[in-house]
Amino acid sequence: MVLLPLISFSLLLLLLLADSHGTIATLPCQEDKDASGVNTGSPYAPSGLTCYREWTSDEQMSGDKPFRCTWIRGRDPAEYRLCYCCDTCKTCKRFQVGNNTSHILHRDDFYLTKNLTFWVETTGGKAMVKSAKLYVVPQNTIKYAPLSMEKVDMARTANLLTLRWKKPEMKGIFNQIRYRRLGSEVWNQTICNSSESKTHENCTIQLHAAFAHQLQIRRMLQNIWSEWSDVAFIPAAITKRLELQWKLVDNLPQCPGKRLVELKWQSPTEPDIGVTGYRLTIRPLIDGMRRISEELNQTSYKTTLSLAPYKVSVVALNRVGTSPPQTIAIAAGQHQGPPNLNLSVVDNHTLRASWSDRSTSFYCAILELVSTETIQHNRCLSIKHQERKKNNGLPKSTGPQGTADARTMEFVGLEPLRRYRLTVYVKDLKEKKKCRGKTGSTIGQVRASIDGESRHGTDGNLLTLRWKKPEMKGIFNQIRYRRLGSEVWNQTICNSSESKTHENCTIQLHAAFAHQLQIRRMLQNIWSEWSDVAFIPAAITKRLELQWKLVDNLPQCPGKRLVELKWQPRPFLVHNSPSLPTSSIISPESLRLVSKSI
Repeated sequence: MVLLPLISFSLLLLLLLADSHGTIATLPCQEDKDASGVNTGSPYAPSGLTCYREWTSDEQMSGDKPFRCTWIRGRDPAEYRLCYCCDTCKTCKRFQVGNNTSHILHRDDFYLTKNLTFWVETTGGKAMVKSAKLYVVPQNTIKYAPLSMEKVDMARTANLLTLRWKKPEMKGIFNQIRYRRLGSEVWNQTICNSSESKTHENCTIQLHAAFAHQLQIRRMLQNIWSEWSDVAFIPAAITKRLELQWKLVDNLPQCPGKRLVELKWQSPTEPDIGVTGYRLTIRPLIDGMRRISEELNQTSYKTTLSLAPYKVSVVALNRVGTSPPQTIAIAAGQHQGPPNLNLSVVDNHTLRASWSDRSTSFYCAILELVSTETIQHNRCLSIKHQERKKNNGLPKSTGPQGTADARTMEFVGLEPLRRYRLTVYVKDLKEKKKCRGKTGSTIGQVRASIDGESRHGTDGNLLTLRWKKPEMKGIFNQIRYRRLGSEVWNQTICNSSESKTHENCTIQLHAAFAHQLQIRRMLQNIWSEWSDVAFIPAAITKRLELQWKLVDNLPQCPGKRLVELKWQPRPFLVHNSPSLPTSSIISPESLRLVSKSI
């Protein structure tokens, strides 16, 4: 009599505990062997049963992942029971899930590697109804989590869109992509099989670049599809170039060798292009100098630059591409004040440069061979090229040497009878915040000539004459000269040079005074007549005062500007030789006047 109430109480407690957990793992359920006993055609029967382990990341699958079953409810709300049977282990289990349409089986509730038969049953009306059976091996039944479109890289080439994302470690994956034109209700679908790459999936589809689209991706493994990813917006192509302009904001007298410039451009106005930012590239027009590349959200940019010439380009960015690049040029700036750089002629094959460091580090030196209008060389000679040999007309550099306060640099193996221009750039080590820049600064720009039209040498009083040599051999050349106003001629013999094409003669004349000069030639003891008298002007010792100003930004001519150059005239210009301006090439008009004087 005492035992019966105790058994009843234990059974009641077991039922209460089972109901509180929603799972009765110990109660068996019976699989219907007769197909007629499974009423899958009833409107009350659940349908669409799917069971899978969830792949929540791209990490290797482990055995402790939860196992989920989902289904679609019948006509009326009902109490559902999820059942499975394992034939090989002679076991069936039932899980009470209430009116839910999904249930998670924890690792202790199922057999990972066994072939299991699942179904869902409920009471529909007065009869028991069941879903169709599902045969699965839990270890091999995986459903991927939806792919995050933020982790998908996209790039467009013409009308082809390439998609790329990290591949999970499981093999045998199929990728399905669906897309539609923005505003359309109709999806287009395509299959992208797993790529041969071991690390990434790569899929290419054809989308018309002139229109924006929407796109989703899902993945399937062993006939189980993941959910569709979130909808990605595929913008239309940006076809128009941006309107890019620049202006000089400040010459920065407190930051010698630098200038503050501002770059501005207009946002594109094409529809559905989804601009995400802009990429601005500033490239010095000197080989070996570092370029600047910035990705920006705004449509203007201020920066401190050296006085080197630059090319600037800008493109608009969206998720799948860029606009065509718009490129403009920023001309070389003029050094303000006297240069902290000196270039002198050692001999007719060597130039020597010297400068002060001002708490800077050597960056590179540009030695340019200058003709009347063009620059024939524009290459950076850096410390890495200290012993660079002459190549294609480039000099060998000894590299910067000296103390922290002053440095010298020699360029040897130069061609005589040439005009050179030197610019030195340095990296800033210590500077004020407002002077900071990413391209260093220009400490100066100077010129020197090794030719017959300017007198340069260790003492500045050497005049070199050069003319085309006649084809006859054994010629002697006689030169006579006198100071302007004198009646006394001085004479000297200049033997024929070793050059096959030209005669080269050097005489010493005091550069502070003008002279007159004549030449005659002798062949087989017969002298020619004296040439006409050439006027040799005195040296110009002072630099011209050169200025420039912006006249008009020429909005009708994008990428161009109208500037005006002015300099102070010197008296008796036709009686003097060319001066050596600090940072500008002599204009064609001044060259014409100079050529008359010579």
